[in-house]
Amino acid sequence: MFRYLLLPTLIAVCITTLAAECKIHDLELQGTYTGGCNRDGWAEGYGVTESDIARYEGEFHAGRKHGLGVKTWAASGDEYRGHFDSDFRQGWGRYVWGPMSKWPNEVFEGEFVQDKRQGYGAYFWPSGDKFQGQWKDDMRYGKRQMEMQR
Repeated sequence: MFRYLLLPTLIAVCITTLAAECKIHDLELQGTYTGGCNRDGWAEGYGVTESDIARYEGEFHAGRKHGLGVKTWAASGDEYRGHFDSDFRQGWGRYVWGPMSKWPNEVFEGEFVQDKRQGYGAYFWPSGDKFQGQWKDDMRYGKRQMEMQR
């Protein structure tokens, strides 16, 4: 009976140890990690990591956020849900400012390039007001449309 319990216990301990030793590049996410690792010890595939600063659930490649994922910041409650490429917000995504941020419950939905709003996007205020248009280097740019709710 003892040997039947020993093998599953050893497997569980080895898996936990390997997951705990996976490395992640994002300094905000240095904490606990659950998920796969590659041969070099970097987070790979689907995983969840959490620290006192932030939490991330999604895809990794070579220790970097890569693919679809959700990152949430503890202090502000801000959340980004969308695509990542080599740790950057990249491609289509939705950023919601949390209740403890300077802009609570405001939302940007659109394109990102290396963590900046770039290309088409829409910005929503809790009042119902909405901005739609082009963004460049994280700023509104070019042709745009503003809708005000009264």
